[in-house]
Amino acid sequence: MDSKISKDKVIESALELSTDISDKDVKNQCQTILLSLALKFNIEISDELGRKIRMSPLGQKIFNEGIEEGKIEKQREIARNLLDVLNDQMIAKKCDLSLEEVKQLRKEYENKK
Repeated sequence: MDSKISKDKVIESALELSTDISDKDVKNQCQTILLSLALKFNIEISDELGRKIRMSPLGQKIFNEGIEEGKIEKQREIARNLLDVLNDQMIAKKCDLSLEEVKQLRKEYENKK
C-alpha cells in the first residue's frame, strides 16, 4: 500500500465499521471477506473488536466450527493411539469415525514406521 495508513489499520477499521451494518447477510459477507484478509496478511485484531465479532452470528458460526473441528481431531488422536491395540472396525466404532478414515490413519501410521 502506498498510503500512510497500514493494512492492519485499514482492515481493523473496516471490521469495526462492519459491526454497524444492519443487514445481517451483508454484515456477514463483509466480515467474512475482511476476516479472510486479516488472516491472509497475518493481522492481529484488537481484543475489543474480537469480542464484537465473536458475539456476531458469523463469529458464533466460526467458533462452533472450530469446536467441531477440535472434537474431530481429538477423535483422530484417540484412534491413532488405538492402532496398536484394536482392529480398524473397532476403532471406527469406538471413535465414531468412518472406516475409511481409520484406514487412512493406519496407512499414515504404517508409513511412519
